Amino acid sequence: MSIKKSNIKIPLFLKIFIGIAWLSLFIFIIRKNPSAKTTALKLNEMQKEADLLLKNGGDVVFSNDLSKYGVSSLLRGISFSSLTDDIYKKDINYLASNGWDDKGSGAFCKGGIFLQFNRRAVFFKGIATVELHMDYSAKSIRECK
Repeated sequence: MSIKKSNIKIPLFLKIFIGIAWLSLFIFIIRKNPSAKTTALKLNEMQKEADLLLKNGGDVVFSNDLSKYGVSSLLRGISFSSLTDDIYKKDINYLASNGWDDKGSGAFCKGGIFLQFNRRAVFFKGIATVELHMDYSAKSIRECK
């Protein structure tokens, strides 16, 4: 079985145009995404904010942090039974009084960081947890404007 080559000739100007289009797209993507240094700094900021929030109460069942080119993410699973209404209200008041913009439904923004406090219980290894998630990326920067 042989592969038949096409006899269609692509004009040089079209090849150059496609090359320039791909290069422009690549540069656009590189410029829109935060650098690895920026995401590392934002992750550090998110960790400090999460620690301050958790001083109000709530037992952390699991945590997962990530920082790489283009994105940093922080996730804390908090025991559902340890996060009382009073603690949740303290957390919301802390966010409001420390520069976080309330976007509704437990979502907040500050400095391009998108924070979501999801009070619906999810299960982690049989334990009911609520999620505190923070994200910094081109998408969160755009959503937080």
